[in-house]
Amino acid sequence: MLTIVNPLSQAYFDHTCPRFCPLVCANVLWLFYLNDQGYKMTSTLELLCHILCTCVYEFNTHYCYSSDWLFYYLRDLCGRCSNPELSELRHLLEMRQ
Repeated sequence: MLTIVNPLSQAYFDHTCPRFCPLVCANVLWLFYLNDQGYKMTSTLELLCHILCTCVYEFNTHYCYSSDWLFYYLRDLCGRCSNPELSELRHLLEMRQ
């Protein structure tokens, strides 16, 4: 189940596990920006930029064992959307190449 709280995307398939997954957040951010609703997800964008800055993605999450999908969604978003709000995200992704 997906819920949006403060507006961070939280996914929980098991109530005993952490509800935040960067992969789910990247996927939801991708969906919102490609439907011209990205302004509703500024907290998620800031959090994902923080994750890229601190390299937290190197540690696997409960739901995802590789950061490849995280980078796939974020790079695809930056390639498809020319919104200037994504400039920091673009810069962080360029630094990771």
